[in-house]
Amino acid sequence: MSATLPLPRQLNALLEIADPKHILYGSDYPYTPEALVTTLATQLDDSSQLTDVLRADYMRNNALTLFPRFA
Repeated sequence: MSATLPLPRQLNALLEIADPKHILYGSDYPYTPEALVTTLATQLDDSSQLTDVLRADYMRNNALTLFPRFA
């Protein structure tokens, strides 16, 4: 994901070119204010551009594939 606000244009472009299993959510916290990180995460959670499966994958499951010790 972009370090900026990816909704709606950047998210659509990302979903068109990237393998969904390679998408991870991350933030620039603590450099980005916590309120902005929370707002972005909420917007992504509420986005109709993402299925429930894709949302679960980018918020957790894809990262666990890379870092299984955190499971």
